[in-house]
Amino acid sequence: MDENKDKKIIKSPYYSLEKLSEDSSLVKRGLRDLSIWPKIEELFKKLKSQYEAEKYPDCIITAEEILKTDSNHFFTLCYFARSLYFVERYEEALKILERCLEDEKEYYFLWSFRGDVYYKMGKYLETINDYDEALRLELYEVWCQVTGDEKKAGFPQYSPEYANAPTKPKASSFWENEDDSGSQEEIFYFRKAQFYLSTRGAIYNEFKENDIGKKRAVEALKRVIDINPSNWFAVNQIVEALDFLAEKQRGVNNQEAFTYIDTALHYDPNNTNLLISKAILLYHLGEKERAVELISMVKEKYPDHDGVDFIYKKINDLE
Repeated sequence: MDENKDKKIIKSPYYSLEKLSEDSSLVKRGLRDLSIWPKIEELFKKLKSQYEAEKYPDCIITAEEILKTDSNHFFTLCYFARSLYFVERYEEALKILERCLEDEKEYYFLWSFRGDVYYKMGKYLETINDYDEALRLELYEVWCQVTGDEKKAGFPQYSPEYANAPTKPKASSFWENEDDSGSQEEIFYFRKAQFYLSTRGAIYNEFKENDIGKKRAVEALKRVIDINPSNWFAVNQIVEALDFLAEKQRGVNNQEAFTYIDTALHYDPNNTNLLISKAILLYHLGEKERAVELISMVKEKYPDHDGVDFIYKKINDLE
């Protein structure tokens, strides 16, 4: 395994286990762990040092030694799970993270970590659900930092007061702010796409003008698919986003709408609805011959499709 693949994730100030172990919201957990701290202090320092040096197999050995003393040492479990992730022991990492989440459901890092594990396991729906929960909790944390409000457990999924406030905090999420050197791993771009596709009020409102969020998501998804063409979930997402952008331009800028549809067809060349849209746009752009050729091909391939037959007749001036 390439141990440098996720280097950016580790170094991000918003994605650091060092920050997790120092977070004030976990004071109770930290105090409980301190009761046995003299027994494991040196080992825990060693674990953190190994993690920072990206020596994940060594981290696992040290974490297992600590857990022999206290099998529920929370911060060790977090380092343990993340190290298991980096050495591609995903099933084991998942079990550890689920243990952590039983105790700390309000901590967004844990949801992000579990989302990463699900992604590596190809469980994309579970991935985006966990990323969304991480983003919800992170936005709430940022909101409290900006407003001075006290964090409350069980923050609701939707708060009209928060979503419609006149001054909304910008998310400090690693999904947007992390530097893109152009050589990131697939998961980096997938995570970034989910950030821009989010319907969370503070994110959606920040990037809805000129559909900039959708456009940035498309660019991120292109990178995902370039790296992993078999990622069917990313393909579905980019096609949906491009179709959305095309629909917004239809009748306003048909040439731009055509470009979006044509790009979507690059990823899903047999999509009947996209082919119909392309034929219609060709017709409106004055390229009737190409439109007739395309819709005839689609009609031949899908003779029982009512939508194809209707457009075929329109383009051929049969109605």
